[in-house]
Amino acid sequence: MNIVERINKQIEKLKNDYSSLKAENDSLKRRIEMFEKENDEFFRNNQDLILKIDSTLSSRKGK
Repeated sequence: MNIVERINKQIEKLKNDYSSLKAENDSLKRRIEMFEKENDEFFRNNQDLILKIDSTLSSRKGK
């Protein structure tokens, strides 16, 4: 096999590797976005719960 054929095969392999890695990267970015949204929802729920607890404690102090 001559050098041009070997280089062309290596280039094709690198292109395939790049495509695979790009697809994996895109998938990981989508997962990160999903986790960020889920985290934001948990944060909001925690804030709501803290406000309810604070409100309950404040109302009990007034009695």
